[in-house]
Amino acid sequence: MLKYLSHLFVILLLTLSGAYANGSLALEGSERWYVMESHKSADKAVYEALRYTYSGYPVHVLKARNGFHAVVLGPMGQKDIADMKKDRAWLLPEDAYLSKGKGFVSKEWSSPALETIDLDKPEGYWVNLEGLEVHARLQNTKGELPNPDDYEDTSIVVTGKSNGQDLFTIQTDASAYSSFGQIVEVIRLSPATRFPQVVVKRFTGGAHCCIENSIITQDASGAWAVVDGAVLDGGYGYSYADLNRDGAVELYNRDNTFLYLFAPYAGSFAPTEISTLKGTELENVSADSSFKGFFRHELEGMEELAKENKELWNENGYLAAWAANKARVGEAGDAFARIMPLYNPNSDFGILMCAQTNDTFGCGDNDASLLPFPVALPLHLKEQGYLEPIRD
Repeated sequence: MLKYLSHLFVILLLTLSGAYANGSLALEGSERWYVMESHKSADKAVYEALRYTYSGYPVHVLKARNGFHAVVLGPMGQKDIADMKKDRAWLLPEDAYLSKGKGFVSKEWSSPALETIDLDKPEGYWVNLEGLEVHARLQNTKGELPNPDDYEDTSIVVTGKSNGQDLFTIQTDASAYSSFGQIVEVIRLSPATRFPQVVVKRFTGGAHCCIENSIITQDASGAWAVVDGAVLDGGYGYSYADLNRDGAVELYNRDNTFLYLFAPYAGSFAPTEISTLKGTELENVSADSSFKGFFRHELEGMEELAKENKELWNENGYLAAWAANKARVGEAGDAFARIMPLYNPNSDFGILMCAQTNDTFGCGDNDASLLPFPVALPLHLKEQGYLEPIRD
């Protein structure tokens, strides 16, 4: 699927019309915008647009003359939306339609430019973003493409060039990884560097785990360095978007500390964690007030889900993530008060406290007791920074 989407993304970029490439939102010829939905609020449109970024299509929020903000894909050279809905039923809403863009007056937001390298060819691939030419290839200890049916020691070799000049060659440590799920992405994550960044994602294999993320970037002197990112659950690693509409791209992911903590994996919910690249450091900026609207949107989405599944209000995994989002919008006290009559006191999941040391680690299960959920939840939220004051 990742290979398909990345190739599709390249094809779509190559089919941009001359009119759009020159900055006009009105399209010519057979090019069309795919209008997915519209909202009066630009922020609401941006938050809803995030759902479509996983498709691999370029996503935009365009303001219309009537004041509404449309979430659109493209532009693309597709004439019959019925065929598109049939082929992409998982993506297009029933009321999606095509537009030549004559009613659009400004672009309010776009998904970031992203070049993806899948590593399924022995010679690797080249991509170019903002003048940074990146080549990446996957190899085993013999320097060959690994057997797709095996786990074996492999490494990724990433080379950067500009105007024929070598900038860097970085090789990851060799270790046993899945033969699939090894991805290299080129994206602008820092406005302070001359060139964009290179993100290396390595899938370790396993039912839920893990994607190892590392970022190749320039330091203050212009030298190239590797920044260790998070090791994340799931199949994609970091996602990227300008979540607060300030012109810079953030990295975001599920906060993995909530998985398996207050519920089994299937019953775990996890709030979003937002980071920015500052020099050669990743900084958690989730408590910044500019993201309060994003977390309000996340909170509303969780509550809509609970309207359809009312039993969620009695599940500790859901309540933990809901309280975390409430804390992000400054409503932690209200969350704790509402949780008291709702939580499940008989859950086997939670935080263990050592009987002798009153610590949450360092002893075996036989020497520990499970903290009550109303005690464990604020403890976890405090340790993870959710109860810090919202920063202006």
